[in-house]
Amino acid sequence: MQDLKENSRRFEEESELLEFQVREIREAEITPGEDSSLGEERSRLRSGAEIFEAVNRAVDEIYLGDNAVIERLGVIREELEKKGGLDASLAGMADKAGRVLFELEDLADELRRYADAMDLSPECLEETEARLDIIQRLKRKYGGDLDALFARLESMEGRLAETGNIQARMEELKKEAGELSVLLGKKALALSRKRKDAALKLARLAEKELADLEMDQTRFVIKLSHRPGDLDGESFFSCRGHRITASGMDHAAFLMSPNPGMEPRLLSRIASGGELSRVVLALNAILSDTESLGTLIFDEVDAGIGGKTSDRVGKKIQDLSRRYQVICITHLAQIARYGTGHFKIKKDVFMGRTSTTITPLNNGEERIQEIARMMGGETITKATLALAKELLAC
Repeated sequence: MQDLKENSRRFEEESELLEFQVREIREAEITPGEDSSLGEERSRLRSGAEIFEAVNRAVDEIYLGDNAVIERLGVIREELEKKGGLDASLAGMADKAGRVLFELEDLADELRRYADAMDLSPECLEETEARLDIIQRLKRKYGGDLDALFARLESMEGRLAETGNIQARMEELKKEAGELSVLLGKKALALSRKRKDAALKLARLAEKELADLEMDQTRFVIKLSHRPGDLDGESFFSCRGHRITASGMDHAAFLMSPNPGMEPRLLSRIASGGELSRVVLALNAILSDTESLGTLIFDEVDAGIGGKTSDRVGKKIQDLSRRYQVICITHLAQIARYGTGHFKIKKDVFMGRTSTTITPLNNGEERIQEIARMMGGETITKATLALAKELLAC
């Protein structure tokens, strides 16, 4: 429908041109083979004087002139008839001569009528040539020969019928879009009802997971809202005044109240880095039972946490690693201890340029050293090493 609307002006211009071209051909009233017959007529008219003279000369020789063929043949027939009494075969020849005589008289009549019908006026030749010029011009313009001209005419009339039927096509599409809009609205409402049920369930599960991550006082709310539909009076992408997009009619927002007595507010506005990381971790833990995400990457998941909370976060990430490939970048030994493979990331500045080096820690000793460094800094004591070894052994 939008395409027809946007191109209506082009269709109008195309229709005007097609109407002109069809009218130009139709008004010429060309018949099949007319160019060939007109070509013959023009040749005849151009040689009209010679033809007229030849026809009249033939009439004179056959019928009108002195010693004409008919006159001589008549004498021959009479002589054969006279002698037919003496020889019966001559009588038959006399009859044959009579038949030839009748045919010659008929031929002479045809020639006289042909001569009488001839139009030797210059105007007739001019009219014939003008008609041929019209046909030749249309042939050059629309295809090269009459067959191509007639085929082009048929094609243009078909296209003209299509472009002239735009309004009917628009009404047809409008009806079809209306039917689809009703179906779309039903599906959007059904999806919205399912989302409301799922939102309540997900919020309860999220609060449970957050409690395991030391956020047991947190309220988690999923708010579903609708956006106003288009007000152009002909919106097919709306239902009950609400806009429908490719994902439905719902706009979802995550709200959170981290402390008792606070009204839930948008997660993106009030959550700290550590809280946001734990919310994402909690949601991934819930969704891990229903879908496959392939790989999960956690960066700064340890922001703003420590001690007991960091250990809870580490365990939760370890649980996720049983379903997904998990990559976690952390500064906390309590989280790193749960990894099944470790890499050390180090940044260096050389000649004014920063480079990052990632080194795999392939054996237990390297892992113990790095865990100890994360806990005790650059100075690593026996106690720190013992604690690191104990963490990794747990």
